Amino acid sequence: MSNNDENEKLEQSSGQKLIEKLTQELSEQHTLFHDTQKQPYIAINHSGAKVMNLSSNEFKSWLLAERMETGEYISTHTIDEIAKRLQAIAVYKSKDLRPLAVRIHRIDNRYGLPEELWYDLGGEDGLAVHITKSGYTIEEPPIIFRKYDHQHEQVKPRAKDDGKLDDLFELINLTERADKVALTVFLVSCFVDRFPKPVLLIRGTNGSGKSTPMRIIHNLIDPSELEAGTPLVRDNGELARIANKCAVLHWDNIDGREITPEVSNAICRITSGQAFARRVLYTNDDDAIFKGQRVVMLNGIGKLAEREDLLDRCLIFNMKRIPEDKRKTESEIFARLEEMKPYLLHEIFMTLSKVLSIYPTVNLADSHRLADFDQLGFAICEAIDGYSGEEWLRVRDKVFKRQVESAFEASAVAQIAKFLVDRSKFHIWEGTATDMLSFKLNENDNYLETPEDKNLKQSIKDNPTFPKNPSSLGIRLNRAESTLRSLGIIIEHSRDGKDVYKDGARWITLKDYGWIKSNEKPQDNGIVCPF
Repeated sequence: MSNNDENEKLEQSSGQKLIEKLTQELSEQHTLFHDTQKQPYIAINHSGAKVMNLSSNEFKSWLLAERMETGEYISTHTIDEIAKRLQAIAVYKSKDLRPLAVRIHRIDNRYGLPEELWYDLGGEDGLAVHITKSGYTIEEPPIIFRKYDHQHEQVKPRAKDDGKLDDLFELINLTERADKVALTVFLVSCFVDRFPKPVLLIRGTNGSGKSTPMRIIHNLIDPSELEAGTPLVRDNGELARIANKCAVLHWDNIDGREITPEVSNAICRITSGQAFARRVLYTNDDDAIFKGQRVVMLNGIGKLAEREDLLDRCLIFNMKRIPEDKRKTESEIFARLEEMKPYLLHEIFMTLSKVLSIYPTVNLADSHRLADFDQLGFAICEAIDGYSGEEWLRVRDKVFKRQVESAFEASAVAQIAKFLVDRSKFHIWEGTATDMLSFKLNENDNYLETPEDKNLKQSIKDNPTFPKNPSSLGIRLNRAESTLRSLGIIIEHSRDGKDVYKDGARWITLKDYGWIKSNEKPQDNGIVCPF
C-alpha cells in the first residue's frame, strides 16, 4: 500500500471520528426531537429560545459558526454527515415527539380548557409572552415554537395609563358600535391557538379602507413579510404549505370568482382544523400532514363567497367609502400603529389573562353555529372595561344576521325553500326535489300566483347557484340546511337522521317553525317544535 493510500485512510478515519464525536456532543448538549410531521429539530441548550430544523441551511450555518468560534474548521461534507445522523436520531431514536406552533400556543388543563397561552415575540433572544390567570410575563418559552424567515420580531408589550383597545378604531373605518365590538372580539380571539374562529370577510367599495383592518390585525398577531396578503392559491398542497408556516392567512382584494368550491372547502378545513396532506418532495411519494387552525381573512368588492358552508363560518363587515376630508395616508396609519402597538398588545394580553378565568364559567343558553367562538366572545366582552357579555349577545345577533342574510342571498335553494314554505298551508311544504325545482305547491294550498311571485321566481332562477337538476338540488339543500334553520325553516329527517324516501325518490318536508310557534297550530297535526 502506498503512502498516499495510507494517508487517505488516516484522514477518513480521523474525519469519521470527528463526525462521531460531534454527533455525540450535540446529542448530549441539546434536545433532539421531531414534530407531528416527522420533521427533525434541535433545541439549542435544551431551551425553546432557539429551535432549528436539522435539515435546514440555518442549522448547518449555525454549526459551522459554532466550530469557527472554537478555531476548529470542519468541511461541508462533515457538516452534512453530522446533520444526517442527528436527523436520524431526532426522528427514529429519540422517541421525543413535540408539536410545534407558529407564533401562538395554548396549554390546556385536564378538562381541555385553556389554562396558559404563549405568544412568540420572534426576536433573536427567543423570548415569548406567557399569559396566565394572574397576568403575563416575558420569559424564555419551553420547546413549543418554530420560526420562519418571513416573520418579523414583534414589539414588547408596554402598559399605558389611558391606553385602551378602542383606540384601534382611530385607524379603522368602522363607526357602528356593534361592528367595533365584533372586530375587537375577533382580534383578541386570534391569540388563542387551536380554537374555532370565524373567517373575517370584509366587503367594501374602492376607497373604503377594507384592506387596512386586515393588515393591522395581521401585524398585531404575526408581523411578517406577508402581512399585506398573499395570492389566493387553489392547490390544497400549496395552501397547506403556506398555512404550515403562517399564523395568519390573509387574501386581499379577492374576486368572488376566485373562491371556487375547492378553495371554499379548503378554507373551511383550515378554520376547523382538519388535516391536509402535502408532498415533501416531488422526487418521492412522501407526504407531510398539516393539521391546525389558522386565522383566515378575506376582503374584496361585492360577493366574495357563495357556498353556504363557507358563509356559515364568516364574520362579515360592510365598509363604506371614506370621505375625502377623513382620509389618511397608509404611512400615517401604520406610523400611528407602531406608536400604539406596545400598549394595544398589553391590553390584549391582560384581556386574555382575565378570559382564562372567565371562559370556563360561561354557559350560554343559546348559541350560534360557532358556539365555541360565541362563548369566547362573551368572555372577552366580560373582560374588557366598557364592554359586557350582555352586549356581546346583542352584537352577535346583529352581526351574525348579516351572515344568514348573505348565505340566503347566495343560495337559490334556500330561496326556493322559503318561497314554498311561505305559500303553503300552515307553512309546511312536502314534495320531491323535482317538485321543489319547479316551485310546485300542494294542491290543497289553494295558491294563486301573483305577478310579484312570478317575478320573484324568475329572480331565483337567475341566481347563478340555481340547480340544474333534482340531484344537484338535493346536494345544495343539504348545504343550505343550517341557513334555513337560522331562518326558522327545518328540513325533516327520519328518526335516525337520514333522508326520507317515497316510491324511490327523496321526500322533502319543510316546516317553518318560526311561523308555527307564533300562530295557533292545528290540533291534529302532531307537530312538536324542536326549539
